[in-house]
Amino acid sequence: MSGKLEGSAIFLVIFMVLFTIQIANATTYNVGDDGGWDIGVSNWPNGKNFKVGDVLGGKRVTIIAVAVMLCVLLQTSISKAATIPAGGANGWGFNMNGWPNGQTFKVGDVIEFKYMAGMHNVVKVSKAGFDACDGTGGQVFSSGDDKVTLVQGTQYFICTIGPHCSNGVKAAVTAN
Repeated sequence: MSGKLEGSAIFLVIFMVLFTIQIANATTYNVGDDGGWDIGVSNWPNGKNFKVGDVLGGKRVTIIAVAVMLCVLLQTSISKAATIPAGGANGWGFNMNGWPNGQTFKVGDVIEFKYMAGMHNVVKVSKAGFDACDGTGGQVFSSGDDKVTLVQGTQYFICTIGPHCSNGVKAAVTAN
């Protein structure tokens, strides 16, 4: 999902650059010259050589057009957060096979922990708690469908039921 958004943002950036170059090369005409748009300007275009991209209206129109383009660019380039299942296709449990296996995440992505409540839990811990499989003082989730929004840096999650953590039910997730 984020790959499609990045591709769309890249396309939009290229389009906006080309459009901005076109505007930069365009001539802005104030219709009617100093007299403005008024009665008797029907002969105003005589002798002028217009080309595609020229602007009829004045500086205000160009400034508004550039401002609108920048707003669209900024809105589109902000990628939407993805929801990622913890453990990948296998879910949060014993068959995670080293998930996330170097997968990259963005700040704001949501990790969804799905598991059978009572059989597992999720505890957000420090690195020391992760390394020692110790959930003391950690944030406990136990609904069976828990969602955690990622913040900058590495977040550590373990299961504290029985020996689950030492048997691999744990994950370190880094968001950039």
